[in-house]
Amino acid sequence: MPKNKNLNISLKKTSKKPEHRKINPTLAKKISKIVLIIVAATALSLFSYWVARVFSDDINLNPIAFQIAQFKVHWYGICFIIGFIPSLIYVLYRGRDEGESLDDTVNMVFIGAVFGMLGARLAFVALNLSYYLKHPLETLNIWEGGLTLYGAVLLGFIAILVYCKIRKLNTWKILDIFAPAMLLGQVFGRWGNFFNQELIGYPTRLFLKMYITPFNRPWEYRNDSFFHPVFLYESILSLVAFIILAVLAKKKKLKAGMIFALYLMIYSVIRFGIEFVRIEPKIFLHLTLGQLISALIFIIATIVLLILKKKK
Repeated sequence: MPKNKNLNISLKKTSKKPEHRKINPTLAKKISKIVLIIVAATALSLFSYWVARVFSDDINLNPIAFQIAQFKVHWYGICFIIGFIPSLIYVLYRGRDEGESLDDTVNMVFIGAVFGMLGARLAFVALNLSYYLKHPLETLNIWEGGLTLYGAVLLGFIAILVYCKIRKLNTWKILDIFAPAMLLGQVFGRWGNFFNQELIGYPTRLFLKMYITPFNRPWEYRNDSFFHPVFLYESILSLVAFIILAVLAKKKKLKAGMIFALYLMIYSVIRFGIEFVRIEPKIFLHLTLGQLISALIFIIATIVLLILKKKK
């Protein structure tokens, strides 16, 4: 019996279960990042190739993404939603980082979005009042395009200011959180103009040019086929501006309100420059209304920045 007992013990020692090799968490994260970069790069390459074909008139654009019965879903609205999602994520992340309550942050996001959209449409209608007085029902056709960013900034931020006053929040800090998100939304939202073939510039023969169908061409340039893709210029420059402001906000070295002031200054410069290639009437000193508004906002934002810098 003792021999059998020893035999059982030896069998238990030798019959070990095979060990499974554990994946190194650090290595797994690196592999995931590499895969994500490859997928993103591939998607971006395919999208760029498709856009290039549209620009060269190899593919015709349809502003309607799909239709269910009589309900039409426009690409313009889809681009707006695509732009809203990353902006929302950024604001929620920054709000948490700054110690703001989730409820307040979410409330301000939706208040800002609703009043911003309303302000953008009202500003556009005001600038084209003679047309909309003759076609009042078209005022509601937001999906067809026709939004003015300065209107969105004005009414959207006024709504957020009112909320901050009611809730007794730090207004400058809140504006700093939302300012970069506005730029991020524009990066994607401007592509709605691409599908509608609007927000274009003068005719051009440069490498970066976009084919515009005869129906969408300005009447005075009806015999020209290729135009400056102004929406693309603004989308790319908005992305660069967003990265700059996001990095500055992350470092937390600037006083409250400075990010918002810088946002107004940077976007004013972007808009002022882009207006030179846009087909817009010159109203004063060979400048467009957009350029005059941009110059005024830049001056005001610069004064605000200097005041905040001197503030203890």
